Amino acid sequence: MARNPVVIPLLLLLIACVEPASPRAGAGVQAGAQPPMKIVASAPAKEIPAEARAKLVSPPLIPKAPPKSSLRVGAARAAEILYADDEPGRLAALAGCRGKLEQDLVRCLLATRYADDAKAAGLARDLYDRVEVVAGLEPARRSEFGYRGEIQLVPERPVGRYREHLRWVLSAFSDIDEVYSTLEKRAARPMKYRWKGLELRFFRSVNRTTPAAFASAWYVAYNVSGSLMRSAEGVRDTLVHELFHMNDADHAWWSGTALQATYDGILARCPIPRGGKWPTRRCLRPWAPAATTVKGGTYYAFQPGNDVHEYAAELGLRYFLEQREALAGRRIAAPFKCANAVNAASWALLVTEFHAGADAVPACKSPPK
Repeated sequence: MARNPVVIPLLLLLIACVEPASPRAGAGVQAGAQPPMKIVASAPAKEIPAEARAKLVSPPLIPKAPPKSSLRVGAARAAEILYADDEPGRLAALAGCRGKLEQDLVRCLLATRYADDAKAAGLARDLYDRVEVVAGLEPARRSEFGYRGEIQLVPERPVGRYREHLRWVLSAFSDIDEVYSTLEKRAARPMKYRWKGLELRFFRSVNRTTPAAFASAWYVAYNVSGSLMRSAEGVRDTLVHELFHMNDADHAWWSGTALQATYDGILARCPIPRGGKWPTRRCLRPWAPAATTVKGGTYYAFQPGNDVHEYAAELGLRYFLEQREALAGRRIAAPFKCANAVNAASWALLVTEFHAGADAVPACKSPPK
């Protein structure tokens, strides 16, 4: 059979364009291996245009590193708190939301978890979009809560009869965001205060109404049967209180250093009466930052078993409430900082540490004494 005379020169041309691979520096050469055979083209090679060379020899594809997540509560963490003790449910939700990234993945997980209650799903989505707060669950456990004793906690989703709690939470964080965002714009320097990107874990205390809430590293646990969680205002004030605890901890428990002497001084002025269990409200009233009281007892800030951190969190609540009024243009009948010199000093320390000096409450008419 006659051979095509074009095939052999073309083959030789292609072979001449490819160099044999050389071993890497330091790599061993197989024993008995023969040196590569040198091939000489029988016909002069034609120059290959640059475009063709680019197609023949392409640089290796180097996978790009995934972009760093901008989320404070990542999708994996969101799935954990949304499903708490339900591992199969968590894995199924992640599989169903596969392919989505960042906020869209978290939104998908929220929609999946609240799929049985469309209204709750909408509230959870709005809460996430407003302040990046993921409404999940606190795992089941028994824990010791100081003077309250040991309490059984069970996860309880805010759906159906408990859906109103999710509505109150959304309203609360809308208020919180508006106040702190406005103050941040007024501050002379960045505020060292965080109120976005949090975990919110719902639970129910078995046969108890306490604790209403508690906080740790950027999460708030919320009791749907809590005694303070029975109105939009009660929920808002409790969340503001718990937010302060988280920020206080982030500032190396600032209150323990800055306010301990003040706290001890107030309690020294109001000792527990003989035969009593706590200092009287009448004595403590001038220095009580907020109106929260313990049933049958005294102001929460000074309840035996609590400490300076609770006084500071109530001071943080008073700051929020008065800023809210002042920013709305409403008159504050009795500004905390104007009542006495002790209050003024505590107020100034808190405003400086957490809010970069931002204070919308008008100055006192005369220096507090």
